[in-house]
Amino acid sequence: MHIAFLMEKIMYLSRVEIENFRIYGQDSEKLSLELRAGINLIAGENNSGKSALMDALRLALGTRDHETVRVTPYDFHIKSGKAAQKFTIRCTFTDLDEDEAAAFVEWLNIERLDGTVTCSLTVTLEARRKDEKECTGRFDKPITLEWKAGPDIEGRVFDGSARESLRTTYLKPLRDAEQELSAKRGSRLSQIFSKHPAFEFQDDKTDSASLSGIMHLANTQLRGHDVLKSRVDDLNSQYLQNLTLGDDPLSARINIAPVSLRGILERLALSVADEELEDVRHGLGLDNLLFIATEFLLLQGPQAPLRLALIEEPEAHLHPQLQLRLVEFLEAQLSGANAKPVQVLLTSHSPNLTSKVDLENVTLMRRGQAFSLAAKCTRLTPGDYEHLRYFLDATKSNLFFARGVLIVEGPAENLLLPALAEALGRSLSRHGVSVVNVGHIGLFRYSTIFQRNSGPNMDVRVATLTDRDIPPDEAKVPLDGLTPLVKPDSKTLTGYTADEITKRIASRTKHEGGPVRAYVSPEWTLEYDLAFHGFALHLFVACELAQQKGALTHAECEALLPDIVGRYKAAWKSHGPPRASRAQWACFAYAPLTRTTSKTAAAYYLAWLFKRGFDQHKRAGTEGAYTTKLARKLPAYLVEAIFYTTRLPQPPAAAPVAGSV
Repeated sequence: MHIAFLMEKIMYLSRVEIENFRIYGQDSEKLSLELRAGINLIAGENNSGKSALMDALRLALGTRDHETVRVTPYDFHIKSGKAAQKFTIRCTFTDLDEDEAAAFVEWLNIERLDGTVTCSLTVTLEARRKDEKECTGRFDKPITLEWKAGPDIEGRVFDGSARESLRTTYLKPLRDAEQELSAKRGSRLSQIFSKHPAFEFQDDKTDSASLSGIMHLANTQLRGHDVLKSRVDDLNSQYLQNLTLGDDPLSARINIAPVSLRGILERLALSVADEELEDVRHGLGLDNLLFIATEFLLLQGPQAPLRLALIEEPEAHLHPQLQLRLVEFLEAQLSGANAKPVQVLLTSHSPNLTSKVDLENVTLMRRGQAFSLAAKCTRLTPGDYEHLRYFLDATKSNLFFARGVLIVEGPAENLLLPALAEALGRSLSRHGVSVVNVGHIGLFRYSTIFQRNSGPNMDVRVATLTDRDIPPDEAKVPLDGLTPLVKPDSKTLTGYTADEITKRIASRTKHEGGPVRAYVSPEWTLEYDLAFHGFALHLFVACELAQQKGALTHAECEALLPDIVGRYKAAWKSHGPPRASRAQWACFAYAPLTRTTSKTAAAYYLAWLFKRGFDQHKRAGTEGAYTTKLARKLPAYLVEAIFYTTRLPQPPAAAPVAGSV
């Protein structure tokens, strides 16, 4: 029988299954997570299961620093007020090389696939608990742990050196790196250095090049120092001699350091090198990087059977640029340029880290469920992945941590939606909703991230908002007599058949599915639709403010409002309905945005106007009536998208389109 050994790879943790441990239940509620040989980034909001995953791995595998991880009754999953009687944590390792297979030969799973035989190792930790009344004696433990491994369901006891060889490197969140690298008994630094084979013969006192020899020589030289020797002689002759009992002299001698290797290493401290500020304490961030690099020094040693690092919140104490450099450092550890690559499992709340790691290496955690973004799991195409590798930056990666996502194609929506949501009494921040502006390219590439090929949908509400982009006929004949809003040969509303309009809307909604819903403006663009639905005054004022020189303060805006509103009323008296249709008047208010006015600036002042109106009603205690009226008056697609992503019942039916408010 020929077994295929993958000599160029590493034995890596390929699958984790957790049942009835903390947030993870059983059946559909248990965790089943596939991991990659390189970087695996677990992202998600608080209490989604990230730390539970890390603690489960620490329990099942143990850690290099031999930290004690105790199982308590609270670790057993509780459902309907009843705690589970047992939990299991199952870890599967694949890509074993010949030496690794030999080390675990009696526990291997051997499978035949396409004429090739491969082997893997599955280790299971099973914890059982008893109620206090079930314990029969003082030595009857309420919680028992048992490790097993093997090809069959029952497995064999897995303990001793085999278990020891699977211990993993673990870096806890908000770690005190300075304390970890300081000199002390049992320090982490001494553990890392002592396990390197280069220190194997450093305990030889007779070798002047060994650490022990160097420290022995230092002790000898210090004892001969005139001042020290004189003081010790005085201590011996004047004091200790008088305390001697019988013929056994009591005397002292100077020692500055132990001469055993362990004692020497425990006296060492590691710090950031800085010749100019040698004695100055450095920031937590640099110490954190130093600590991470030191741990990888141990992982690259030939005595590291399992090269797996568990790192919680690696962004701790690091500013954004250093976070990106950290990811580049970790990627370098996977390249094979060192002795062997390292598998890394990260948990993070950082959009910077998430945007830097390849999308296929990211897993989203939601309420105890894991959703891998690997190609086989999502509906993303190869082209989508290529696009997102370039354009999924930190400003967009906040979607990985949101309960709801509004994906928009311009800065106007990005600025306006939070203000509109607050005015509707549906604060986006309060409901955990992110607005992601992706520009006019790839709107649906981002929403497809949340759509699965199979299995349950993510518990994330995703709404895409896009313009219908069909100008009204009135855009060619402006009320103000100035340049038309569209080119004379542009296709406007009456140039479209009903079937063409249906197909246009269908093209903007075809990517709906799962948690993703698409919302299309009913007329032309966001700003035009606002004016058409009765907010022409808002748009007129926003455009006038946007044309002022420089950025205005709110006080300056307030001072300009009476004059701008007066000019609007005068224009309304001359041209407004019924002299002009709603579409003509909406075009009049929208016209500056098609000519010289900045859409972004106008959107900023529009957002201020909506917030101003809401604040005024809030001070008067009439915000409830205001939000209800607003929900009925705004373009329905905006209101529905906000209500959907904030997980609230659908808004009241929209009122008939009215005049300006």
